Amino acid sequence: MIESWAAALKMKINPTKTAANFFSLRPFSPPSPITIHSENIPWYPNTKTVKYLGLNLDTRLNWTTHINLKLQQAKAKLHQLKPIINRSVKLPFPSALTIFKSLIRPLLLYACPIWIATANYNIKKLQIIQNQFLRTITNAPWFVSNAQLNNEFPLDSINHHITYRSTQFYHHLPQIKNLTSHRLAKNPNSPTRIKNKFPFHAFLTKFAELEPS
Repeated sequence: MIESWAAALKMKINPTKTAANFFSLRPFSPPSPITIHSENIPWYPNTKTVKYLGLNLDTRLNWTTHINLKLQQAKAKLHQLKPIINRSVKLPFPSALTIFKSLIRPLLLYACPIWIATANYNIKKLQIIQNQFLRTITNAPWFVSNAQLNNEFPLDSINHHITYRSTQFYHHLPQIKNLTSHRLAKNPNSPTRIKNKFPFHAFLTKFAELEPS
């Protein structure tokens, strides 16, 4: 059916760029192989993630693997910037913050409205990178708290910035002329024990006060 649908739209699915994955909280036994154009599409094992549009999707959708990879990328970028961002170089604060907002934070928070339901410990790992950056550019001593650093600078916390971007994303969906995107922002009708882990459920639960009147 998928092959016929693609052919009607004059498209051809590339089997070498196609993956089969099963998303569940329980271990699973792979069913029969999927074939596209007579080529088998192997099922990914439980421990492996599949990459789609820059998102690393694990079978449990807890986003830990994705966030850890983004942390590695951000740390690598900070290492490249070490000649100009370190405790001994007096880079002007506005310039340093611009570098963080344009080069580091986009790496950390890529597609954050999708993984907004991740565990708080993953959010804290992202905040640690921001705290370390602020300590570096200010050469702050040990007795200055992270909370004070974040309050002194015009830089949103990671959690607040995820909230802001997710608010924009979900309120923009109804303006898109696409029925699939409209359904993303609606609550599922069927009850499920993990419904609070759907991205929009988490968005409504944690950030309802931010909805505009």
